[in-house]
Amino acid sequence: CLQQGYDYRTAGHILGIPAGTVASRLSAARAVLRSCLRDEEAPR
Repeated sequence: CLQQGYDYRTAGHILGIPAGTVASRLSAARAVLRSCLRDEEAPR
């Protein structure tokens, strides 16, 4: 979304979903990514 230069409202319009849904899905995706990256950095 932001990587492509779209704001949440525009991305929501393209996807046919509310801007709030775009924001919450991106937030959830960022949390998953943070968790995955944290797991990769953990010593084994």
